[in-house]
Amino acid sequence: MQFDSYEGSVPTGYGVWANARLARLALRAIGEESLSGKHILEIGPGRGFFAEACRDAGADYVAAEANSGLVASLRERGFEVIQQTIPPVPAKDRKFDIVFASAVIEHFTPPDAVEVFTGAHNALAKGGRLVLVAPDYSQNGVDFWRAHYTHVLPTTRNTLIQLAQDTGFAVRQCSYMGLMGTFPVPQLAKLIPHRDGKFFRLRLSLLRRIFADFVKKDATSD
Repeated sequence: MQFDSYEGSVPTGYGVWANARLARLALRAIGEESLSGKHILEIGPGRGFFAEACRDAGADYVAAEANSGLVASLRERGFEVIQQTIPPVPAKDRKFDIVFASAVIEHFTPPDAVEVFTGAHNALAKGGRLVLVAPDYSQNGVDFWRAHYTHVLPTTRNTLIQLAQDTGFAVRQCSYMGLMGTFPVPQLAKLIPHRDGKFFRLRLSLLRRIFADFVKKDATSD
């Protein structure tokens, strides 16, 4: 699927700021002392906010993206991009230290989500990490379904942990993150009316997200 509805939308100045901030918050939450030289695969890079953060950190970054327009834009900016739909997770001639996906896993059916987790496990080096940022269905409620017609997997801490445990990962961290840190913006988000367009996107941006960090278990571990 090309997701032309996403590629064709024009982000506001606030949207650019919010997405760039979330990308850098995610990178900070990953918590590596140095990402320089780390092999990172991002599934569904969108407009490249996390890609830019990785480049600034000196990481060896690769993206997998299906949309032709987004692929062209990222390649013009110097990023390595594999154009393909997910699943499967692309196989490369090297293993990755981190596989990352933000606002992606909720678009998969449960069987496809299992395939993505399994593919990420195969693509990771020993001790590698699968890091996900996803909407919190338990807080979003009906907004989860209204956000995009392809939202099919209700993402909660519990469902993501179950997926990880069933596909060979141990839980390193599974917590919440938000645009404004500990400031209670979810309560503020509830005051924004249920409208389509920019008001709705503003409302969504203020809701909390799940930050899930899973580590690949050794084949000999329990």
